[in-house]
Amino acid sequence: MERARVRVIELAAVRAADVVVTTSVTTAERLRGEGIEAAIDVIVPGSDRLPRLPRAPAERVTFLFVGSVVPRKRVLELVHAFCMLPPGAALRVAGSRARDVEYAAAVTAAASGDVTFLDEIDDATLARELASAHALVMPSSLEGYGIAATEAIAAGLPVVAARSPGLTEALAPCADAVLFVASSGTDDLTNALAGALAQLASDPPLRARLATAAASARMPRWSTTIAAFRRLCEG
Repeated sequence: MERARVRVIELAAVRAADVVVTTSVTTAERLRGEGIEAAIDVIVPGSDRLPRLPRAPAERVTFLFVGSVVPRKRVLELVHAFCMLPPGAALRVAGSRARDVEYAAAVTAAASGDVTFLDEIDDATLARELASAHALVMPSSLEGYGIAATEAIAAGLPVVAARSPGLTEALAPCADAVLFVASSGTDDLTNALAGALAQLASDPPLRARLATAAASARMPRWSTTIAAFRRLCEG
């Protein structure tokens, strides 16, 4: 119901716009499939908004989620998957629990003592969280782009991501730093997430390889994004 309401508002805004810009080819194709006939430009967001701090991972394997605690982010499946792991790892959830209070309550109730809810945090705190985690986990069913994931890679942090279209597109340039998991079906996703998290938690060489790939990835910069908007406006 909420997604349908948002989509009606989105389509009305797009149809009223003089220029339509999306953050990904995935979103542009979705809009075309929904009947948008206007020209659509794709301009990819930058990934270098946050300071890149020296990597200093916590002593125990720590997974980080960044985003609002809402159904499309599939945080409940993530918490269920994490609770299937042997004791020893930690999961930190950074994002608002106020967007969908009922869903957030279910997520909170499902969490174990090794799950910490940080709620909304500022950019300085987020940079520190990225520097101290071992992997960002992003199991979303729908992302227009997936900027939390690309910012994690830019910080040198590997990503565990659902193979949903927006995330697959955003992370294609740095696929060596990503563990993709199946994105369809609640049980399939939960089991796939649990397997990926368990693999990372128990395999230090794998974590090191992914971290090295993330550290060397060349991610989009905001200066390039801004220049693209300027060219579009001037044209």
